[in-house]
Amino acid sequence: MLTLQNASEQAAALAVLAALYGAKPMPELLSELSQEQQLQAAMLADMWQLPAISTAAADVLAQTLTSQGKLSEAATDQLMYMQAVPNWLQPLMQPVLLSVLADLDECWANANLHHKLLRLPLHNMELLLSSSELKVSHRQQQAAGLLWTAHSVTV
Repeated sequence: MLTLQNASEQAAALAVLAALYGAKPMPELLSELSQEQQLQAAMLADMWQLPAISTAAADVLAQTLTSQGKLSEAATDQLMYMQAVPNWLQPLMQPVLLSVLADLDECWANANLHHKLLRLPLHNMELLLSSSELKVSHRQQQAAGLLWTAHSVTV
């Protein structure tokens, strides 16, 4: 039994069901949803084992990220703190992380970003720190190593 928590999840579920029964093409259905609802639709499709629909939703989110350079704060937060990331969503994770946390100097200076950085699940911390696009000063390289060590010990 599926329990929907709010109207946002209901809209996402309705879009998945409409796509499943061919009411409209998935990209068209997704264009009517917020980014957070698009992600919810992708997760519901994954849960219901509908890979074509979950992949289509991930593609729409990837196109949004490419064209706008970032996703909404709600969708970004939802992605950043996922404990388990499905395979179809993994290519989206590093660009999402970098859209928020690309500059470690800024992360140390900004309390909100610092908090976001420290809350990352281990797999996302690994993904962020392994990026060649991460902006790290020489001084911050040592701090990143310490952060990595502290994070892997506490998780």
